[in-house]
Amino acid sequence: MKWFLTLLIPPLAAALLTGCAERAKELREQAIPSQPRILNDSPNLSRVPHDNRGVYGDPRSGLLSARAVADQLNRLPGIRGAVVLLQGRNAYVGFHQIGPDDSPEAKRIAREGLDPTRPVIPPRGADTGKLDHPTAARVEKIVRQALPEVKVVRITTVTSSVAELQGYAAYIEDGGNPARFVGRFQQSVSRIWKTGG
Repeated sequence: MKWFLTLLIPPLAAALLTGCAERAKELREQAIPSQPRILNDSPNLSRVPHDNRGVYGDPRSGLLSARAVADQLNRLPGIRGAVVLLQGRNAYVGFHQIGPDDSPEAKRIAREGLDPTRPVIPPRGADTGKLDHPTAARVEKIVRQALPEVKVVRITTVTSSVAELQGYAAYIEDGGNPARFVGRFQQSVSRIWKTGG
């Protein structure tokens, strides 16, 4: 019986290894893509602002992101996750409010070294969508000073609306061409500011 197993095992092992090696080769060939994945869908856009004011995007697309202005807003007390989008002479601003009941959370941000100026920060709890007049006036003043060509400034603090605006801004800042989303953006603007956000 031993001689039978001795004769049977080596050919089976060889057949098994050969078959596995061939299959592994096939899988490797399938796993290698023919072209690298390109995140930027427009070859002449990059993550570099198109002007010295920190405005990202291609002006021909109709929708721009003013990252530098958003960073200024994030430095104001009580404001985090700010986003500023430009379309024509309109500025659409969104941010999360950090209220007094969030001071332990704000301290945690500082203690853990989190970057409060990043565009996508989870809401901190005090964000009710209700914006007081002094804060709105300060935000509008900063936007108008940084972007004098802006005629209309619209502001929202509603969490879902801010997240939606942050998505558009992230796409633009990563070099995406928003021309195909301008219609959808207009629908979002109509929906967001019709509700008083």
